[in-house]
Amino acid sequence: MLFEIILLLCLLLLWAYYAVTKQFNYFKDKGVPFAKPSFPFGSRNTKKIILQQITFNKDISDLAEDEFKGVKVFGYFAFGQPTWVINDEELTKQILIKDFDHFVDRRVLQEGSNTKADAIVNGFLTNLKGDEWKAMRTMMTGVFTSGKLKMMTPHLVKVGEQLEEHIENILSGKSSGDGVDRSNVGVVEVKSMGGLFTLDAIATTGFGIEVNSFLDPNNRFRDNALTLIGSKKSWKSKLSMLRIVMNLLFPGLARLLGISLFPQKPTEFFADIIERTYRHRMSSGERRNDIIDLIVDELNAAGKLKKRKSAEEFESEFEKDAAMEKPEIEIDQKMDKEILLISNALLFFFAGFDTTSTGLTMIAHNLAMHQDVQDKVVEEITDVLGDTDKIRFDDLQKLKYMDMVISESFRFDNFFAVMNQL
Repeated sequence: MLFEIILLLCLLLLWAYYAVTKQFNYFKDKGVPFAKPSFPFGSRNTKKIILQQITFNKDISDLAEDEFKGVKVFGYFAFGQPTWVINDEELTKQILIKDFDHFVDRRVLQEGSNTKADAIVNGFLTNLKGDEWKAMRTMMTGVFTSGKLKMMTPHLVKVGEQLEEHIENILSGKSSGDGVDRSNVGVVEVKSMGGLFTLDAIATTGFGIEVNSFLDPNNRFRDNALTLIGSKKSWKSKLSMLRIVMNLLFPGLARLLGISLFPQKPTEFFADIIERTYRHRMSSGERRNDIIDLIVDELNAAGKLKKRKSAEEFESEFEKDAAMEKPEIEIDQKMDKEILLISNALLFFFAGFDTTSTGLTMIAHNLAMHQDVQDKVVEEITDVLGDTDKIRFDDLQKLKYMDMVISESFRFDNFFAVMNQL
């Protein structure tokens, strides 16, 4: 019996070795520079991530700035998966905007339909392929136009006012309901505060509900949100990396064993919120002009537009570049509209939560370290807003210097380096 067990383990090891190394000549055969891989992790940057020696944000930045500095395109291996990296700003713009419709199929992180959570993850825009991806991408482009985003400004302003009140309580030493020790008056943990702001902003614009996490940071919505992204100990354990490895390296085995990339309960919690909100809107006719309303509008309009907009119909040059030709299929031919709504509203949360709170932290740090820049930002805001307490979308478009500060903070800190991966 012992011999059979050892033999089985050896066969499994050989199979794993073959699965990981079978594409190790991928970049070599194409004549593309690449980071040398090894079994089992692949290239050195992947190994460092798995061993938690670097963060995901540093995944490719070290390679791009060190080993492949000045190289426009190079590759590395995440386990056995060849991954292209675009290391040139102009080429990145060309691919991610004007030629985006030519890069349709990305790495699928999870497949299967064992649970409702699986079906939701499968409906993510990033998991769709071919014409299904094109159809959904075309639809989502219409959701995030400047005109549509303008309608959500009142929701964000309200959350901003709650943040302002929270900061005033901190400065005065008063408790704002979050249980934080205020003995050291004036000290702010920006990452945590940015997370509260971002969560409430996404809750109101993406899920159609209003929560004040500044007053009640332990609310059910936030608890499930932190569990979903792996920021709670109940989900983020030493085994969490194993879940990622299993889904990336052996997706079939992960499905067989029921090992999901995302925790099922919080995924279904948010799905239930979106589903109930959607059905309430459909029956009552109520509108908030939030993400749910805008996605529903685009889903209902899908298939009605027979051709690409003319140049004068786009609200900006960026939107013109981002638009694609009409796909071969209609959304309602092959895909469940309700699942697509839930999937992509949830994807909005994934894309916006930790990235935004981290971005706010970087901006605050850079402003604190450069007082002269901070003074110019304050001066511009004062000049644009004057004595008014009302913030309008059009006013935000006038804050050119602040926009440059935000963009430079992201560039300087390599915040979006991971976005260059294909």
